Amino acid sequence: AEAARTGTKVVAIGDHLQLQAVGVGGWFREIHRIVNGLTLTENRRQEDAAERQALEIWRTGDHRLALELLAAGGRVHAAETADEARSQILTTWDELRGSRWPDTYDLIQHLVVLAARNSDVDALNLGAQQIRRAAGELGDEHTYAMPGGDSITLAVGDAVRIRVNDYRSRRGEGPDMLNGYRAMVTAIDDEHRLEVTWRVRDRREESGYRYESGWMTSDQIASGSLSLGYAMT
Repeated sequence: AEAARTGTKVVAIGDHLQLQAVGVGGWFREIHRIVNGLTLTENRRQEDAAERQALEIWRTGDHRLALELLAAGGRVHAAETADEARSQILTTWDELRGSRWPDTYDLIQHLVVLAARNSDVDALNLGAQQIRRAAGELGDEHTYAMPGGDSITLAVGDAVRIRVNDYRSRRGEGPDMLNGYRAMVTAIDDEHRLEVTWRVRDRREESGYRYESGWMTSDQIASGSLSLGYAMT
C-alpha cells in the first residue's frame, strides 16, 4: 500500500524454497504467483550434474531420494554416532591433504573442515593437530591459558585462524591482520609470542603469491585472538 501511494516500484528477488516463511507467511511466493513473475530454471552454482539433479529433487520435497543420490555419488557419508562422524571426517581430511595439499599454505587455501557447533569444531581442530603432530609436521609449541580455565596449544607449522581485526598498517606496524584470516604459525620466541604468516594472491610475483606476517603477544593469544584453523563453523 505504501509503495502504491508513493509510486514506488518494488523488485523482489529470491527463492521461496531456500528460506521458507514461518507459519502462514510466504508473501514472496504469493506475489510471485499473482504477477506471474520470472523464474530462473538453470542451476549455475553446482557444476556437477549429479549434484544438480539431487538438489532439484530436494526442492520437490523428496529429501530421502536426494540424499541417496548424493550418497551414491560420494557426496554424503552416513555415520552411526557423532564420534564416528568426526573420525571419518578427520580420516578423509588426512587422506586429501596428504595426496593433494601437503604444503600448509595450499592446505589452508584449498581445504577446510566445517561443523555446525563450536564443540565439534574444537574436537576436529584438536584431532587435526594431533594427526600432524604424530606425523612430525609440527615444531616448537606452547600452551596458553584462556579465560574460564580453558587453554590452547599452538605449534610452529599449525594452521590458525585470526579472530580479531588489528589494523596495523594505520600504526605503521606492518600489514593488517583481519578477523577470519587463516594463516600458519611460523615462529615462537622466548616470550611465547607467535609469528603467523599468510599467503596473498599477487600477480606481480612469479609464484602468483606474496607472503605477509605479523607477531601476536601471549596476552593477545590468551584473550582469544587466535584459534586453530583446520576446522570452523
